[in-house]
Amino acid sequence: LAWSDEAIAIATASDDPRSLLNAFNCRGVIELERGEYAVAGELFERCLELARAAGRRRDSVPTAMFNVAFASALADDEPKAVEHLEESLRTYRELGHAEGSGYCFVVQAALAARRGDLVDAARTLSASEALLEEVGAALEPSEQALYSQTLDETRAGLDEGEFDEAWEQGRSLADAELARAAT
Repeated sequence: LAWSDEAIAIATASDDPRSLLNAFNCRGVIELERGEYAVAGELFERCLELARAAGRRRDSVPTAMFNVAFASALADDEPKAVEHLEESLRTYRELGHAEGSGYCFVVQAALAARRGDLVDAARTLSASEALLEEVGAALEPSEQALYSQTLDETRAGLDEGEFDEAWEQGRSLADAELARAAT
């Protein structure tokens, strides 16, 4: 943690918003892995502020929005997670960024499972998996943990036929998402 504190101090002293954004993001990821979801969320909020101020809509803004949503979901702050997730997904779609949509779908699936909508959770996880496979992307460890937890919960809560049908529907959702990203 000391090195990330030092990176934040150096970036702050240099008055370099991009370096500061990267330093806050790295520290946020560390806090996610430590299970400090509220702290991570605050750091990702700072990233979002910096990205918006710098006009970095194409890359940093939707990623920061996703990170806030992800940390908020893990912290059980569903309203905040939903707000940032919807905005992140909308922006990723506008940019034709299928990979980003795939990450968003993991969080959407977890939120659906928490609400008890296991069919939607299975469908959305399937779409996420298909999108990420198609673009050759992998989940970060904390994202993979949420994916696996949601998948286990969904499989346990649905009978095999329901799960298989929802999973197949998710593949179709991924195809539509990929087509949207290509346009």
